[in-house]
Order: sequence, then C-alpha cells, then structure tokens
Amino acid sequence: MDLYESRTGLGDMTSTLPFPFQLRSPQAGDRAGAYAVCLKTGNFGQDGEPFYRDDPEALGRVFVGPYLDYEPELARILEDDQGICGYVLAAMDSHAFYARYEAEWRPELCRAIRPRPATRADGTGSSKSTTSITTRIIFARSPTTNIPRMCTSTCCHGLKGEGWVER
Repeated sequence: MDLYESRTGLGDMTSTLPFPFQLRSPQAGDRAGAYAVCLKTGNFGQDGEPFYRDDPEALGRVFVGPYLDYEPELARILEDDQGICGYVLAAMDSHAFYARYEAEWRPELCRAIRPRPATRADGTGSSKSTTSITTRIIFARSPTTNIPRMCTSTCCHGLKGEGWVER
C-alpha cells in the first residue's frame, strides 16, 4: 500500500482506464507537461493559449504548481502515447494547504507576476490575463469549513468529456 492509498483509501485507480491512458504519480520532469495541460484547458475548459502567449506558464504556476510541490503524494498525472494529457490534484487538508499557499507560494507569485502594459495591436497578449491572475491571487479566499479536502482534475483530449478524470 502506497502513501496515496493509505491516506485516501482509493488505491490503484489506473486499472479502469482504457488503453493507452495511464494515471501515475508525478515525476520530476512532469511540471512543464502539467502546466501545458493547464494552459490548454485554461479558458473554461477550452484552450487558454491565446490569452497567455507572453507567459504560457502563468496558469500552471497559479493552479498546478502548489499541488505538485505541497501534496505530490496526492497528485496523479494522466498520460497517453502522446505524453501528459491531464492531471488530478488534491489537498488532504485544504486549510493547511491554503495557509501554506498564502505564506509561501502567493508572495512569490505576486513578486513574479506583474501587470503588463496594454495588449498588442491584434488584441492578444497577457496583460489582461496577468492582471486578472494577480488580482485573483491577491484576493484569494480561504476555503470554507465545509470543505476540509479539495480536488481538481483536467484533461486535454481523449478522455475529456467522458467522465474518466472525475472518477
């Protein structure tokens, strides 16, 4: 029994996934792939790339990085024959996770992410999105007492819309 199974009671979730999908623990080189998935689903499930061309890792740094760093034993990477295509991220204690995020992660993000000048002539760029992310980081709310644990998942292709990531 690994740490994930002992903390969650979920055990091996990979046995029900169709070929060629594999759900596995994150590895050292997975951050860029997970950040890319976050970008590709960063516009309400659709491709967010047009909004983050100047800083394609912005969404991943905000929404994926803390889970990979603070709760790696609860993270799972969804991979197929083309590479990383999704993830499942969780925090066992959302209040402790949030406190650590506030103390360690958010201050670094606020220093690193600065609102940029006006968008490019073609209307694209990251000034609006970066400002929005910075605002969201600054005004992030603590989880309610009704939600002691939290989990998020996303998938780029293949299993998207079939409910596999949510299972």
